[in-house]
Amino acid sequence: MKQIHDENDSKSSKVSNLNDSYRELFELHPSPMWIYDKETSEIIEANAAALKCYGYIKSDIIGVTIQELQAEGGSDSKLILPPGSEHKGVFSYHITKDGKVFPVEVNTRTIQFQGREATLLTSLDVTEQRRVEQAFIEVDRRYRSIFENAVEGFYQNLPSGKFINVNPAFAKMLGYQTPEQLCSEISNIETQLYVRPIRLQFRRLLERKNIARGLEFEAYRRDGSKIWVSVNVRVVRDDENRVLYYEGTAEDITARKRSEERLQMLNTSLELQAQELARSNAELQQFAYAASHDLQEPLRMVSSYLNLVALRYQGKLDRDADEFIHFAVDGAKRMKLLIDDLLAYSRVGRRDNVREPINCSALLPQILKNLEVSIQESKALVDVGQLPVIVGAPSQLAQLFQNLISNAIKFHGPAVPNIRISSELREGEWIFSVADNGIGMEMQYAERIFRIFQRLHAREEYPGTGVGLAICKKIVEWHGGRIWVESIPGNGATFYFSLPVTQGEGEEERDTPALTAM
Repeated sequence: MKQIHDENDSKSSKVSNLNDSYRELFELHPSPMWIYDKETSEIIEANAAALKCYGYIKSDIIGVTIQELQAEGGSDSKLILPPGSEHKGVFSYHITKDGKVFPVEVNTRTIQFQGREATLLTSLDVTEQRRVEQAFIEVDRRYRSIFENAVEGFYQNLPSGKFINVNPAFAKMLGYQTPEQLCSEISNIETQLYVRPIRLQFRRLLERKNIARGLEFEAYRRDGSKIWVSVNVRVVRDDENRVLYYEGTAEDITARKRSEERLQMLNTSLELQAQELARSNAELQQFAYAASHDLQEPLRMVSSYLNLVALRYQGKLDRDADEFIHFAVDGAKRMKLLIDDLLAYSRVGRRDNVREPINCSALLPQILKNLEVSIQESKALVDVGQLPVIVGAPSQLAQLFQNLISNAIKFHGPAVPNIRISSELREGEWIFSVADNGIGMEMQYAERIFRIFQRLHAREEYPGTGVGLAICKKIVEWHGGRIWVESIPGNGATFYFSLPVTQGEGEEERDTPALTAM
């Protein structure tokens, strides 16, 4: 290759010659390099990288125009430049010998080659670069779509307190028509947005870590109204750990806050009502106890004198007088029973009822002894199964069992009363049952029978005050349990009650034999 250099050419300062030293660089350059004639555009030289990349051998490519390297849509005009001109970073598409199209970045320079003006063209395959650029464009497009269309508010603000970017949802939440309007009108978040200063709160949180979640505060809307906002904040820092800006999400939680306030007010009101109810119940319980206790003394006097009248004058007056005396004595007896039951009902849950471990299997024989007369009169058979050790008030649980057994004996049918007492451990509570073969009842009355003074039968059929089962219910509930009945008319009834298992309770490993009284 001969170098041509004309010292008298006015354009010589802009022209480079390809001498032997540059020839080596040309051949070894890793990027494809082409030299083509300025006038004919015919390729007159190509380096090894060009031949390898485009799939040619030198004899095939020499004499081919540079335009034939261009793929459809390429920028041919930018490849044929006026003598002495240069161009850098022209984007185009090239095609290989076998038809593969790929993006390239083209750089050109005018040189003197073999005694004529030529253009040195360098092409750089930018396929991977374009792929990465397209990926970034797609990510940015998706992010922008999410940012613009999200129902949750997104924002970015400088440490000075000025917003630099917000999405439509954030602007709408604060009552602004557009994000641009919000960014232009709010120049300091601390003074224009927050109802109470919270900059220190933010700083303390963000000093420890770069993310703070669930910060709640009141904010002003554009019209001056207030809303509650929950935000998540992230700090964006530079390489020297200086804060560049803050970004995060925001959610309007006003409705939730209002609900929490109403719930708090309701809880406070319910707590006050509960305290008032407890006070009222305590007063009522004290009144019932005092009233029933104080009524016993005058009732004893009335009963005593009525008994004296009956002893002295029964049969000595006319028939009407005898009937009146009978009614008065009977009324006094029923009044005494009623007062006794009211006194028992009022005692349930009083402070002197201390809870302690109770062996129910050992408790039942004493209860049956108390009911010995009624058991013998009715010839009842009472079968007591295996019962546990529980924690409770001994006197109250004794009354509970006694009332249920007495109830089973009272409402017996034509057959001899057969009563079965048993227990079972289910899901953390003891389930006791007292089953009988008596007259039973309709299940529509299953709730009513546990109310005080409620009766299903006339006193002439089955005597009583209607307080016994109410006392049972109160005792069970005071121990943290529940009571219910299952029955079929004519086929008996089974009363169930539950008592919670507490730490230290266990089951007594013994059976109490069935007791029969004739």
